[in-house]
Amino acid sequence: TLHAAELGIVLEMTLLSLALADKIKRSRLNVLFLEHQSISRMKQYRDIFDNCQHGKYEMTPFGNIIEVNQAAVTILGYSSVSQVLKSQYNLVRRLYGRSTEVSELFIKDKYLSSEFIILGEHDSMSRYFVHSARIIEDHKTGEALYIDGNIIDVTENIQKKKAQELNI
Repeated sequence: TLHAAELGIVLEMTLLSLALADKIKRSRLNVLFLEHQSISRMKQYRDIFDNCQHGKYEMTPFGNIIEVNQAAVTILGYSSVSQVLKSQYNLVRRLYGRSTEVSELFIKDKYLSSEFIILGEHDSMSRYFVHSARIIEDHKTGEALYIDGNIIDVTENIQKKKAQELNI
């Protein structure tokens, strides 16, 4: 009975440490589960990005292309992603019409949309496209992280509209 108080304290500390160890274990399992979900979502996004029917690209607010999918490569008339990355300056001028920092265009509005034409070089047929882009910001700081862009081929729609106008 002389050491009962010390034994009680040791027992209480042991139980608390076991409870803390269990909580740490559950927290680690939760983190692993969330990491797995995050990786799974990244794979899904990557699959959607790569296999999208319209052109998609991501670039820095300063106009450096980070990623571009194969549809955008084809739409823009390049033969490979590496060719697009090598000619970024020309591509940014083609999409945004200037060589200054692209982020300046997004100061008033977080979303841009435009139309452009690529004149046919091989088959003398012009192609028509709609280009849209939005700036993605950090939720906490509001800092521009990257620009998410889409390029959609609307040639068929334009040709149908022109044909209808000729028939009227």
